[in-house]
Amino acid sequence: MMNIKGCKRTRESLDNAEKQLRYLSSQIIAAQEIERKRISRELHDELGQALSLIKFKLSFIKKNLQDEQTLIRKECEDILEFINQVIENVRRLSRDLSPTVLDDLGLTAAIRWLINNLKTSNKKIQITSNITNIDHFFPQDAQINIYRIIQEALTNIGEHAQAKNVSIHIAKHSKVISFSIEDDGKGFNVKQALRKITIERGLGLASMAERVQMIGGVFNLCSEEGQGTQIKFTIPFKKKDL
Repeated sequence: MMNIKGCKRTRESLDNAEKQLRYLSSQIIAAQEIERKRISRELHDELGQALSLIKFKLSFIKKNLQDEQTLIRKECEDILEFINQVIENVRRLSRDLSPTVLDDLGLTAAIRWLINNLKTSNKKIQITSNITNIDHFFPQDAQINIYRIIQEALTNIGEHAQAKNVSIHIAKHSKVISFSIEDDGKGFNVKQALRKITIERGLGLASMAERVQMIGGVFNLCSEEGQGTQIKFTIPFKKKDL
């Protein structure tokens, strides 16, 4: 029978292993953000500029066509329209990879921007929101994590939930900021989704929970098939962060 000291050492070893895993997980997430920023910059600076140059040259060709070259003119117009769509997609991908709106306008405006994106891309969804201003409550790394959590939650709603109504609430309390995202969509089996961790949805759920824990918060997810989904988490803040 294992003695008390042996039990204590085992417990300490498990605690240390868990801390190491959390540290490694945080380092992986941090590295992902760095890589996302690099790819975003390349998309914007290199691919974006190359597409703009192609658009300029094609516009020049179209402008100098003869009046009777109607078929070529129509082809140029179709290609220019396609290039415009590609440029907009590149901009969207660049924004998704590295949220410049977060740096330019702050966390609250960035969250509202995510909500507006969901409204624009899913016009059948009715969204109600009550969001207090949470700028200056968190350091930059925490802001990025909060942004990614909400981004993942809203992306899941837009792509998978088949929801008609969504409510988003962010409130300040004495020591924490609370976040709530609820939808009336098709829902899912949480345990089954988390077991299938290799599936994209499972990774998203695990990533959200991990990001909340990284910044000292508490994460709760409730969902049932046919009953919608509720995501709630709280993040502590210190007075000096104000």
